[in-house]
Amino acid sequence: MVFSGGEPLVCPYLEELIREVRDVGFLVGLHTNGTSPAKLRMLLAQKDDEGRSLVDWVGFDIKTSFDGSSGSGALDVSLDAASLGLEDSSSHYDRLTGLKGSGEAVRESLAVLQDSGVDYELRTTLSSEALDEGTLITLGEELLSLGEKDWVLQKCREEESNREQLLSFDLGAVRKQLLRQGFEILTIR
Repeated sequence: MVFSGGEPLVCPYLEELIREVRDVGFLVGLHTNGTSPAKLRMLLAQKDDEGRSLVDWVGFDIKTSFDGSSGSGALDVSLDAASLGLEDSSSHYDRLTGLKGSGEAVRESLAVLQDSGVDYELRTTLSSEALDEGTLITLGEELLSLGEKDWVLQKCREEESNREQLLSFDLGAVRKQLLRQGFEILTIR
């Protein structure tokens, strides 16, 4: 069973729900955006009665690059971000999410995940609002520098029509470039 959301780590009784699911014999997955590294660390450290991790697999969503540039030179500010005074933030991640410190929190959560021994999938949804070609390449370089070799790129679907959102760049060419830079597996779905 996969616990998803919103963000499941904000649920105050998530561990109890997971234990109940484990008790009836199910494997447990968790989808997270990584903005709560302390909660993720605590949950991944928990063991069931047989000494196994409570969580068997994590789907980890990374929205954009950590570095502070959007790739296009555009200033990406949500209404929430503007009201929080993040328009001058050095983090593209913070501007995109409207949460101060979210980029660093996600980077910390990735380190927690890497150290946990729990299987995981890193994935990024290809949204034209969040990523341009430069940002996607920058994010790929950042992930490689953090030791990642496997990444899933998910095509965004438009809510109203359920059609794939059009990208302003050649995804196939970007994929080839990222594979040359060191990814062993780069899945597009």
